[in-house]
Amino acid sequence: MTQKLPAGLTGEDIEVFRDNEWRVFFLQNGNKYPYLMMDATCREYFQAELSADQAAFNVLKYDFGLDSADEMEEMFAGCRYGNLDYRADLKDGKLTHDAPRCNLISSCVGINIVCRIPIPKHGKLTRKEYEIIIYLGMGKQTKEISELLNITDATTRTHIQRIHAKLGVNNNIEVASWAHENRII
Repeated sequence: MTQKLPAGLTGEDIEVFRDNEWRVFFLQNGNKYPYLMMDATCREYFQAELSADQAAFNVLKYDFGLDSADEMEEMFAGCRYGNLDYRADLKDGKLTHDAPRCNLISSCVGINIVCRIPIPKHGKLTRKEYEIIIYLGMGKQTKEISELLNITDATTRTHIQRIHAKLGVNNNIEVASWAHENRII
């Protein structure tokens, strides 16, 4: 079995990611650099997407309180593209966003505005359903999820039933598989 390496370790493709201290970096040609050191030609793709997304711009400016264009662009790239995975965020002039994987999902005003929750085939996920998918993908049981989210087991089971319907799956193993396929976990 061939081991997959994160995008950006070889070639010109770019992989944006956050470190444990929420700083934004990118990988290219096997080198790690602070996001703002990215070549201006490459940054233009991220800038154009942010400029075209008025809702994300407003959240960054008014809710996150960011003033400078560089701060807003860096936060935008970190939120929408900041998960280190095996698929390049910028490849051949095309951007592909990552699923959000941060510890602010339950409270962030920018969820599904600045970042993007994957949309399953049978309807959009709520914030709580998305959180539960993350836990199911990590192998958590209903009782554990209920305790982590401070909700009843019955409420958790109801969310799980809705998740199954939206994903078009029959069990939690298939939910976990969907989460892995969409790089949620």
